[in-house]
Amino acid sequence: MHPLLFWMGYCRLFYERERAAEVINFCSWRELVYREPKFAGEEFTFLCSPRTAAHLKKECPPEHWENHGLPAVLKRYQSRLGVFVGLLLAALLVWGSGQVVWRIQIDGNEHTSDEEIIELLSRCGMEVGDRISSLHTAALENRILIESETVSWISINIRGTVARVEVREILPTPEEEHYDAANLVASRSGIIQWLEDTRGNVAVQIGDVVGEGDLLVGGLYAPEGGGLRYTVAKGKVMARTERDFSVTVPKKYEKKTYTGACKIEKYLIFFKNEIKFYGNTGNLYERCDTIDTVEYFELSGACPLPIGIRTVRYMEYREEETERTEEEMRHLAYERLSLAMEGEVPEGALLRKSVKEIWAEEGLTLHCQGEFLENIAQIKEIKIDGTKNCKN
Repeated sequence: MHPLLFWMGYCRLFYERERAAEVINFCSWRELVYREPKFAGEEFTFLCSPRTAAHLKKECPPEHWENHGLPAVLKRYQSRLGVFVGLLLAALLVWGSGQVVWRIQIDGNEHTSDEEIIELLSRCGMEVGDRISSLHTAALENRILIESETVSWISINIRGTVARVEVREILPTPEEEHYDAANLVASRSGIIQWLEDTRGNVAVQIGDVVGEGDLLVGGLYAPEGGGLRYTVAKGKVMARTERDFSVTVPKKYEKKTYTGACKIEKYLIFFKNEIKFYGNTGNLYERCDTIDTVEYFELSGACPLPIGIRTVRYMEYREEETERTEEEMRHLAYERLSLAMEGEVPEGALLRKSVKEIWAEEGLTLHCQGEFLENIAQIKEIKIDGTKNCKN
């Protein structure tokens, strides 16, 4: 249906099925426009303008007709003033709501919570409910950068009634330990491959076999002029190491299965307020998952409004004992093995591995011996009398 038909009003005419050819020929002869002709059971029906309907009613009368569109609605409710007042107030509310910030959406934050950034925005001059025309985003961004100790960059864009705030944070620097003197020792056994950016008295050579705790780079040395000097040894000592891993995947496990039973709560969202208008929860299920979704209404042009519906679903499930197939056990076991190796040697390179599968009635166990290339240098403080060996 053409959009103008609703505003101008239109009619739906109904004729007997046998008169379809007669009506079409008549409209063609009089050059009358009609839309959406179709057969509905034993009737032939189509849409037309009120003016066309007037001609047909006079010269080719239909069995019956229906009036639709805005003029028909106004005529139907002309004695109900409250309906028009309500529509007018609703239109004013929609228009007025488009002039203020309804929602603030935060993106890019990892270490700072949304609540902390919204509080920062409030201190600097922007809150939900502020008029969009009164906001000067460039000045606001500068105030936030001066005020905040955690935000290094911020961009505020107003789209419709939503303020989209994108931030970049100042990453916290890890606290370093400060020593008067320290050695580099081996964190585990290995074969030395190379040294990188070292400072101090190097105690090993490429190809040396070292054990856990062995000295790699010393922080004490004796210069030619005599005496004893000390420093904090630094650098990387790359070595080939071996590690053993073991993971087990049981054949039987508890699988979550939804029963189909669901209880629902619905809330009307208006700015920051929520009003519950529906709920059939009562006593919740013994075991259930909670799924919380929010949908905001939008004007034409995808302009979001601060009015929405929040739906909370409580979906019942039960746990049933299930058996994995051999292929499922193998896939899951190797996946867990990869995660274990990545977690224990996050910055190392896997050179080779040997995996042994042990199948039993209870499940599958993988025993893995892996060879890695990794930095085994570990700082160990040197105690020196008369100095403060502590963190600054």
